[in-house]
Amino acid sequence: MPWRLHPVRQNRPAASAERVARQRRCRAQNIWWFDTNEVHSASVNGPFVGPERIAVVFSFEWTVKASGERRQFSEVAIYTVVNGKIIREEFLYGGGA
Repeated sequence: MPWRLHPVRQNRPAASAERVARQRRCRAQNIWWFDTNEVHSASVNGPFVGPERIAVVFSFEWTVKASGERRQFSEVAIYTVVNGKIIREEFLYGGGA
């Protein structure tokens, strides 16, 4: 008898309407941002791993297309991990706190 491949069925719950709406808003915001800005550089440093948390430093430089203003931004993202899953995100920003 020859081998036959059978489709894999995943038992994942269907996405809730709220989750789908959040994903659509996130995608729309992403499209808007890249339509209105020109990115010159982006970098990621890390990860810096601790027993329960992971930190990553994100840095960006871009120009706002409408005004020509060049901007820079850095943030530290701290992720709390339990049982291999991210359960909390925190973002720390520099300057003017």
